[in-house]
Amino acid sequence: MAFKFRAVSALDYYKSFLTWPIEKRNKELISKPPEFWDQLGAVKAFETFKEAYRTVPAYKDFLKKQNIVVDDINMDDFASVPVVSKSNYLTAHSLKDLSWGGNFRNQHVISVSSGSTGEPFFWPRDRLLEQEVDTAYELLLKYGFEVNRHSSLLVVGYSMGMYVAGPFTFASCLRVAENGYPLTIVTPGIDLRETIRVISRLAPQFDQIILAGYPPFIKDILDAGDRAGIPWKQYRVRFIFGAESFTEKWRDHMLTRVRTEDELGSSSNTYGSADSAILGMETPLSIFVRRQTENNRELRTILFGGERVPALFQYNPLFKYFEKLEDNSLVFTSSAGLPLVRYSIGDTGGVITYSDVIEQLRRAGIKIPANMLAKSHKLPFVYLYDRADFTVYLYGVNIYVDNIKDALDVAVMANHFTGKFVMTTTTRRNFDQALTIHLEMSPSIQSSLKLKRLAEKNICETLRERNSEYNRLFQAVGKKAMPRVKLHMNGEKKYFSVGTKQRWKS
Repeated sequence: MAFKFRAVSALDYYKSFLTWPIEKRNKELISKPPEFWDQLGAVKAFETFKEAYRTVPAYKDFLKKQNIVVDDINMDDFASVPVVSKSNYLTAHSLKDLSWGGNFRNQHVISVSSGSTGEPFFWPRDRLLEQEVDTAYELLLKYGFEVNRHSSLLVVGYSMGMYVAGPFTFASCLRVAENGYPLTIVTPGIDLRETIRVISRLAPQFDQIILAGYPPFIKDILDAGDRAGIPWKQYRVRFIFGAESFTEKWRDHMLTRVRTEDELGSSSNTYGSADSAILGMETPLSIFVRRQTENNRELRTILFGGERVPALFQYNPLFKYFEKLEDNSLVFTSSAGLPLVRYSIGDTGGVITYSDVIEQLRRAGIKIPANMLAKSHKLPFVYLYDRADFTVYLYGVNIYVDNIKDALDVAVMANHFTGKFVMTTTTRRNFDQALTIHLEMSPSIQSSLKLKRLAEKNICETLRERNSEYNRLFQAVGKKAMPRVKLHMNGEKKYFSVGTKQRWKS
C-alpha cells in the first residue's frame, strides 16, 4: 500500500490540525483530496497501534496474551490486529492501565455510559477528545447553521449529569461560543416543562433557535410547544439530533413544522457513543445521498449492499478510523480519550470512500448541486444500521426498528401517533407466534378500533414494501404475519420514555 502524504507523522498532523483556526481546518477539509484523508487516517491508526503497545499497559498485556509480535506487523498487516471490545479488553483491566502512560495525568473528566447494552462503564476524557468534539460542533454551527450571522439560542435537550451527550454538547458548544459567536446556551436537559418555559421566554429575543436532543424528545418539544402556543413557524429553527436514526419522512415532518429554507442544511444527526464521543456527523451531502437512495433500490444496493436505508454520516479518519469486518460489524481506532485500536462498538454497517459515493451517483445519473460539492468536506462515509438489540424475530424473519419507523412517518400515521413504540414477539392462545407493537398516541387522540386497524394496515403494508423477508413470510402464512397493535395513551411510562432514549423492543 503506497502512502503519498508522509511529510510529518500522522499523529503530529492530527494534533496540529486540532489547534488551527476553524477557517483553516474547514479549508483543509474542502481542498485536500479524498485520498489524503483516507490514507493519513490509516497511517494514524497504525501509529496509534504502535504507540498504544508502547505506552498503554492494558493494551500491551492484551497483545501479549494474543501472542502478537508487534515488531513483525507493518501497515499492510493492520487488518490482522486483534479486535478489542468492552468484554475482552475494557472490563478486563483498570481504567488507569487502559489510559495513555497508565495514569490519569491528562484525563480531566470522567463520563459514564448509559448502559443501554450492558453494565455502565466509566470513560476518562482528555483534551484531544474535547478538541475533536469542538471541531465537529464549530464546523456545524458556523458553516451549517451560520451562528456567526444569526444570534442563536441553543437548547440542550439531552440528559445532563455524568452522561456523555448532554454535558459534552454543553461544554463543547460553550467553548465554541467563547470564540466570539453570538451563541447563548441553556440546559433544561430532558425536563419538558422547563424546556417549553425557557423557549417561550427567550426565543423572541434571538434570530435562531437550535434544538439539540434525542429525536423523539425534540418532537415532544415541538408538540408541547404547539400546545403552549409557541409560534414555531415564526422562528428560524435548526436541529441537532443524536443517539438514534430516523427516516427522511420523519425529518421532513419536523422541518415542515418550523421555519426553514433549506431541507438539507437545517438539521444534522450525530453518530456518537459514550465510548469515544462523536464518531461522525450528517452533512448536507450525506443527507442528499441518503435521500437519493430512499426510492432508488439499485443505488441503495450498490452503496449499502441491501434493501434497508441506513443512517449515513461523514467522518474524519484522523479522529476515528473505521473498518468494516466480514460480518458487517464496524470497528474503529482512536487515540483520544481512552486509546482504542480496532475497537468493536457493537454497530453494524459499512464504510464508503468519498470518491466512490460521488462516482456511484454520477453513474446513476444523479447530479449533485455544484455549490454543495464546492463546500463539501472530502471525507469518507460510514453507514449504520440499528443494532441487533433493535431487532425482533417473527418466524425467523428479522423485523427492524426502522421498518416500523417508516410506517409511522407517513402523514396519515404521524397525525395520530408520536412516533414512539415498543415491538415484541408474543405467543397467541393457539401458540402461534405474533408480532405485537405498542404505539403511543398523540396527546389529543383517543383509542378506537378504527385507529387500531389503520395502524395495523399501514405497518403491514410498509413491512411488505420495505422488508422482502417479511413479504415472503406474509405470502406464505397470510394473516398470521399481520402485526397486532396495542394503543396506549400519551406518556404511559410502562412503554414510553420522556426525554431519554426510547426503548424500541422488549
